[in-house]
Amino acid sequence: MMVTLKDQLSREKPWAILGITRKKYDTIKPWKKAGMSKEKYAEMLNLMPHEAMQILKDEADAEILVESIFGSRE
Repeated sequence: MMVTLKDQLSREKPWAILGITRKKYDTIKPWKKAGMSKEKYAEMLNLMPHEAMQILKDEADAEILVESIFGSRE
């Protein structure tokens, strides 16, 4: 399947989907933690419904907040 320039331009950047800067994205390398190539990880993010991504972001924010209030679980 051939990807057109229009398709490439219409996709959101993976760091924008995650709500972080490109510099932070390149520093933390989330695709490596997920065991994927950088391209496959970006493709997966673009296929994920925006609502699902928002739920994941909310859960991560809540976890950070709880940890900052009560300390680490370990």
